[in-house]
Amino acid sequence: MRSSQLFVAGECSYESSVINKSLVSVYCDDDDDDPDTRSGVILSSKLILTAIARPTKEYWCQVVIEDDIAPTQRYVRESWETLHFEEEINDNPWLMPQLQILVLYSPMVLTTGKYNDHHVAEPILYGKYPNFEPGDICTAHTIIEAPGREIDKKVQYEVTVMNDTECGNKFGDELDDDIVCIEMNDCSTHCNTLLPGSAVLCNDYLVAISEFVSGQCSSDPSNLALSFGLLNCKEGEQESQRVGIMIKETYILTASILPPIIWCEIIYNDFETRTERSESFTMTNLGVDVNLRPSSAPQLQMLELIKSISFSNKMAAKVRLISKQPTDKKFEGSEVHTYDKDSKKIVEYKVEVVDREECIKSYENLHENVICIKMTSGGCDHCEKLMAGSGVAFNDELIGVVSDDPQCDKEKPRICASVYGNLKWIRTSAGIGDKVLLTLNEMLVVGQREICHGEALTTFGTCFEIVIDYFTPNYRRRPKDNAKLDGSELHCPLTYSDLYINKM
Repeated sequence: MRSSQLFVAGECSYESSVINKSLVSVYCDDDDDDPDTRSGVILSSKLILTAIARPTKEYWCQVVIEDDIAPTQRYVRESWETLHFEEEINDNPWLMPQLQILVLYSPMVLTTGKYNDHHVAEPILYGKYPNFEPGDICTAHTIIEAPGREIDKKVQYEVTVMNDTECGNKFGDELDDDIVCIEMNDCSTHCNTLLPGSAVLCNDYLVAISEFVSGQCSSDPSNLALSFGLLNCKEGEQESQRVGIMIKETYILTASILPPIIWCEIIYNDFETRTERSESFTMTNLGVDVNLRPSSAPQLQMLELIKSISFSNKMAAKVRLISKQPTDKKFEGSEVHTYDKDSKKIVEYKVEVVDREECIKSYENLHENVICIKMTSGGCDHCEKLMAGSGVAFNDELIGVVSDDPQCDKEKPRICASVYGNLKWIRTSAGIGDKVLLTLNEMLVVGQREICHGEALTTFGTCFEIVIDYFTPNYRRRPKDNAKLDGSELHCPLTYSDLYINKM
């Protein structure tokens, strides 16, 4: 039996599954909050084969098989033990098969009735050797969840086995020998059609388990969810949505092609009740007002809120901005945080920060202050999944903001504004404090006269007057009209001294 990768095209049609007594629903979770749903097949009364991308140590699963004569029309069994093919976490299933076996705490009911003549479930048939060839028409068996307590549908779709060359073109030379690719004959999206753990049968034998959907096309809960919100903006009668990033209590960073004078509202924390929100009528643009080519110039906007967001009630949190780039300028292990419309939550996807040389192949005149990302597999469409304004993070620090690109092409990397490259503008727009370099290049005289000589060059390239505090040895900036010091005239023979002071 081999693991499979799924690609689809066209319209979707299905039939009732011929292995309905071997196909089960599997619900797994680690916090009893929002269980993951997948398919599984019965290997024996105590073993269920499925595919899980990222199980945690607290993960446990319930296996459900429907039976129309049972009192509740279903039998449920629990599993707290999972056997992994090799590694527990497998986000790159084309490099290694993604397979798990769930060990049930109590055996699955296979037959019931006075004479055990009613078959509830039966183990799947599988062969020791492949019994299919490239181009063969096979079937993929999965589950369509029914609402409430209705019985789920067990269905099958026609699929075609791809040859090794076609499969290798999708995933490159690193494709594992035990991976087989199939394409669905009539369906437009495998991510929503086939649950992970779905069974692929050729000539009535199990030959593959679908794996790609769980690790790549579905998301994980965001560990930085409190720093992101949903922005609803309205220009005339036209409404749009994007992600907003909390930079400061009254400042939200995003990316858009909207004009600077526009109404926006940020909703955060609970997107169902929509109780935490704040409005903005002011948007500061980086560069031109409307940037339709974010690859040629970074696209960023800063919104100023009317009502401050509180970071003390644990409903929101200020995002951490990147402070310095890695020495090798690699951002391995990055993720992008975005708003998912279906779950109404902030979620994260694994992404790869693309080398600049590779990105230039897709975009001419690439600006030095933009970065490119791609989702870690071609199975996810970044144009569809990622809202404008989504945040790219590395080591929980914000390194990029996903652009609003009208010409977004899923075959090309996604353009993002570099936070590090635009840090000066971000800090200045939000009025964020920073360390500044103070240079004293002449003798300073402070006393009864309310004057001082010298300039402090900030990291933003602006200058201000400085004063010497008469009572302390510290040097700090003061507005000129407040520079009132008592005492006799003080001469400080400081020349060409460089000091770091806090910007006020």
